[in-house]
Amino acid sequence: MEALTNFFAKALGPIFRPVSWWLVSERRTRPTWHYETAFVALVLISVAALTSPAISELSDMLVLKEFLIIWISVGAVLGSFLHAKVGYRMSEAMEANKVSSVYCYEWAGRYWVSKEILWLIVFLLSGAYPAIAGTIIFILYPAWRNVHIQERERIRKSTSP
Repeated sequence: MEALTNFFAKALGPIFRPVSWWLVSERRTRPTWHYETAFVALVLISVAALTSPAISELSDMLVLKEFLIIWISVGAVLGSFLHAKVGYRMSEAMEANKVSSVYCYEWAGRYWVSKEILWLIVFLLSGAYPAIAGTIIFILYPAWRNVHIQERERIRKSTSP
């Protein structure tokens, strides 16, 4: 799974690096996780808005069910992202400290990508489009974090006295 993350980090690095530079700059006014969460919410809400049935059709119970699945999946995926983000940051901190009270922290990234690939298949089969967008974001998130951490450290080293 690390090979997949490294592939995405290398392929998407030219897109991720400028975003990372901005997030490390003094121009930002909020913590990084606020921007990451806003981006994920924007993607999920956009996908839901584009794939939801027309509101005028919500009197049909099957259409209402489809509408609810789409919009509840937005909340579920956003909540999962926030929860997973905390776990991912804790794993990064353990790796950086090189001393961990949890011996299996290094498996977190492998489990993360593996489960997201399986969820992607489930959501493709079920048609839960915001959840599909969410799994794509979750698969790419470790690559984003790798690039961002490297760039942040490089920028901090170059600007420190």
